[in-house]
Amino acid sequence: MGSPTKHALLSPSGAKRWLNCTPSAKLCEHVPNPPSPYAQEGTEAHSLAEIKLRYMTGKINEFEYAARFENFIAGSQFYNVEFNEYVNNYCVEVMNILNEDYKDLGCKIGLEIRLDVSDITGEKDAGGTSDVVIVGPDFLHIIDLKFGKGVAVSAIENEQLRIYAGGALKKFIRQGPFKEVRMTIIQPRLNDITTDFISVQDLNKWLLEYVAPRAALALAGQGELNAGDHCKFCPVKGQCEKLGRTRMDEADEQFRGAIEPLDGSPLEPKDMSPEMLARIMFIGPKFVDWFKDVAKYVTRAMVQDGLKVPGYKLVEGRSIRIMTSPDKIAEVLEANGFAEDKYLEPRKLQGITALEKNCGKKLFTTLCADYIIKPAGRPTVAPVTDKRLELDPDMYKLTGNEFEDSLEDEGSEE
Repeated sequence: MGSPTKHALLSPSGAKRWLNCTPSAKLCEHVPNPPSPYAQEGTEAHSLAEIKLRYMTGKINEFEYAARFENFIAGSQFYNVEFNEYVNNYCVEVMNILNEDYKDLGCKIGLEIRLDVSDITGEKDAGGTSDVVIVGPDFLHIIDLKFGKGVAVSAIENEQLRIYAGGALKKFIRQGPFKEVRMTIIQPRLNDITTDFISVQDLNKWLLEYVAPRAALALAGQGELNAGDHCKFCPVKGQCEKLGRTRMDEADEQFRGAIEPLDGSPLEPKDMSPEMLARIMFIGPKFVDWFKDVAKYVTRAMVQDGLKVPGYKLVEGRSIRIMTSPDKIAEVLEANGFAEDKYLEPRKLQGITALEKNCGKKLFTTLCADYIIKPAGRPTVAPVTDKRLELDPDMYKLTGNEFEDSLEDEGSEE
């Protein structure tokens, strides 16, 4: 979904947070929260998708499409072959839904549709922009592009999409009556598509009985602070006492339970038990992520607000030397008789990800698949709920420093 045209206290995109923690809306109201590069990239992806879908649905001709596409590329910070391919994949999925799933149903499609949700949240002029709304004979289908490549976002019981669905029902009321709303999230970079279905009756009940009372509390800054997964993108998570106490209590509960033997016998100096290891593995990621948020807040507050934290002070962090004029350095070294191999790196092949971006992922794979292998990954620990197959430990006999490599964060191939 596109961002609201003006900042809303109860933004649908933040609905999961303010519905679960109603005071957070007011607490975040005046906190600067500039868009991240990831959000800016997503905004560009939405813009390009709109251009492509307007052409694919016949809303603009090929000449206007070419002009808009060229203008987009000229002003883009993120456009490359891979970016374009992912947006194409999203657009193809949208067209498949329209032309294959709804063939011969006479559906109409709307792009970048402004939706008013003020009657749902109780906030004047609240709303946002829906990427795609398909109007069927007795249903509405809302489709949302998520361009992130980190964590999959599910459409199942998605608060943001449901609130937009309520706005869509109001927008297209004259083309009803509708019996059902369908909501789809497409994440082309994760090759992930999820769809949820809800009857209009159940949706209206959810909006009236669940959203409306919580929205009223949120607008008034009332209700109880509540920590949970919805804190992930909260602007004040690094300074929130409730989240801090929750994390500390979680750590205390896990560690205390881990170090107290079930049979009451005294602890002996030996390796940690599997139970203790399991508890540490469970709480560790939550605690580390929260600590990073707190550290960011403390640093910013000490610099900007003069915050004094007992036992800590501001110091200059480590930095690395940089060359302000590499060309001048090369000229100086050449003039003083140094051979090129002493100061210039030889030409080398770019990495796989860069090659896919520059050549096109599909074309590069077609041309060079015979010369690329993907070795088996080193073993890593994951919860039993992880979808990957469990490994046979006998297949891996790591010793010495090899274990250090297996403990690194899973990242890109390069």
